[in-house]
Amino acid sequence: MQNSVLNFDCKVENKSAIVRELTISVKPDSIQAYIEKQFETLQKTAKIKGFRPGKVPLPILKKHYLGEVKSDVFSKVVQDSYSRAIEENKINPIGNPKIEAKSGAGLTEGEALTFIASVEILPEIKVADLSKIKVARPSSDVRDEDVKNAIENLRRAQAEIAPDEGREGPLKDGDLVQLTYSGTIEGKADESLKGANRLLKVGAGQYVDGFEKNILGMKKGETRKFTVTHAGKNAEFEVTLHEFKKENLPELNDELAQRFKADTVAELRKKVAADMTSAAERKARNTLKERLIEALIEANKIEIPSHFLDTQFDHLIRENARALLQQGYTEKMVREYLEKNQENLKSRAEKQVRATLLLDKIALDNDLKVEDADLEREYAKIAEAEKVDLAEVKKFFDNENARRELRFRLKEEKTFDFLIEKVKVSLEK
Repeated sequence: MQNSVLNFDCKVENKSAIVRELTISVKPDSIQAYIEKQFETLQKTAKIKGFRPGKVPLPILKKHYLGEVKSDVFSKVVQDSYSRAIEENKINPIGNPKIEAKSGAGLTEGEALTFIASVEILPEIKVADLSKIKVARPSSDVRDEDVKNAIENLRRAQAEIAPDEGREGPLKDGDLVQLTYSGTIEGKADESLKGANRLLKVGAGQYVDGFEKNILGMKKGETRKFTVTHAGKNAEFEVTLHEFKKENLPELNDELAQRFKADTVAELRKKVAADMTSAAERKARNTLKERLIEALIEANKIEIPSHFLDTQFDHLIRENARALLQQGYTEKMVREYLEKNQENLKSRAEKQVRATLLLDKIALDNDLKVEDADLEREYAKIAEAEKVDLAEVKKFFDNENARRELRFRLKEEKTFDFLIEKVKVSLEK
């Protein structure tokens, strides 16, 4: 349909900082022109008994198809007039408009069609003075004791598990035991709660909440029954303790160090310390980023479009559902979990939307962009970290979605680097 025949009046009202209400009134002559044009198109293909295709007289055609044509024309007139109205009024809408017909919806000849289109737009954001924002960065220091404990964990990972001869019980926190157990949920057997001759380090929190607490005090050969809460349901367990075990740790020497790609114990300590320092620095930075986002949101009160909020909430719902199903949850359990955590997910979605809007505005205001050179550096870093060929990395990022996600991440990191320089960062005591 040619927009040149479309004549309408439009009144724009600001209902809020992010909502625009357009009252659009389309002239009767434009509506009639749309109807006539629709019938001209229909006449070329319409089939009515007694007439050859393309030869049906307009009066006959209108008698058979007037209702259908008016329905199509209503949609086209609304869409075309709305599209022109937002263009002429320089409105950049978010999502689809809410349309409400006020008069003339029946497209009666000589009557104007008036409707209201309510749309959301991006909020105008004026970022608060960054120099007044204060955040604390947690320490990333690694103590000698931390390194020592990490090396002890490496020794345990290489430990030989052997029967603890003469040990009968009772079972206490820290013991290593061999168990057989089976669980039911509300009387029905559940394969995910079943294990035969499994090793369990009591107190390590390796299994269902409440399980380890209920087996404390057991003796070798004993069978015990108890009930715990699992995924919001009663889970009944029957557990048999077969044997107490012990860990024979290997000696800390160069031979052990070489199992972890270090030539000597001294080199192993340096390697472990370096890895722990890198991990501590990543954790400290992530914590700083979270605190910075919270401080930004607190300092910048903005109204957010419901379209963005609904879209992000739906994304979190799908993301959580997929993760829970992969963990073995049934569809019913997933639905119950999502219903129970709906308010928490909405709160997370709102925080994520606010953060994205603010970070995007800061990046725009300060011309923070991801250049091709940034991508090339990241490709090289990934290739080195993953020990793969650079060409293989580049091939992976030939995918548009993968490249877009990488650009988004790099832009976010650039923005955070910029913010850390601008806000007041203190070291947490």
